[in-house]
Amino acid sequence: MVSKLLNRVFKEHKSEERCLYDHVAEEYAADDAQAAPILKGLVAKLIAEERCSYILDLGCGAGRYFPVLKGDLIVGVDLSVGMLKQALRKFKSVNLIQSDVFHLPFRKGVFDLVISMSIIGEHCPFNVELLEEIRRTLSQDGVFAFTSVPLHHYLTRLPLIMYMLLRGRSVYSIFYASKHRIKTSLWRLGFKIDCIQEIHSKPSTVQAHHYVVAIKQSADA
Repeated sequence: MVSKLLNRVFKEHKSEERCLYDHVAEEYAADDAQAAPILKGLVAKLIAEERCSYILDLGCGAGRYFPVLKGDLIVGVDLSVGMLKQALRKFKSVNLIQSDVFHLPFRKGVFDLVISMSIIGEHCPFNVELLEEIRRTLSQDGVFAFTSVPLHHYLTRLPLIMYMLLRGRSVYSIFYASKHRIKTSLWRLGFKIDCIQEIHSKPSTVQAHHYVVAIKQSADA
């Protein structure tokens, strides 16, 4: 029931959020160079270890992680055209596609690595439909690295969330996923979890993420 409700909320606000990021794209892109240093370091470490050839950045925004992505083919997908335009200004060699993360325009088994940083749990729900679509695009033994917002992060913000809802304000970041749910969902879809840890991009605040690295194990039918 909760999952269905969150999915409905996501569908209702998706177009509104796309307009929001189209509007703030230039300002957002200006801060990318200094943003998320911990996550950038983790992604760079993963790239060095895995040496993947075909990489998909899901929810790439203005290209925050493109400088640390190394491969023969790098593709960025985002819902916001404004953000993609900002990415195109700085990263000419990256292939950019405007698409919904639940309906990716790629054939089966294309990518060795899919990353999705600060998207799942913040701008889209963590659910089976999303995982199945990502799994479909991954090659055998392909790697899925992502962040998701822990449940306790939202519990600390519950009064603010309730206030915003009562005032008729849009609330986007309510698609949390617990650590147990992440593990269970990935296991059921044939992923092996290589790493799951909680990270704090700003130690002085309650902002936190689960950073997860999972490997596609079972072959597609």
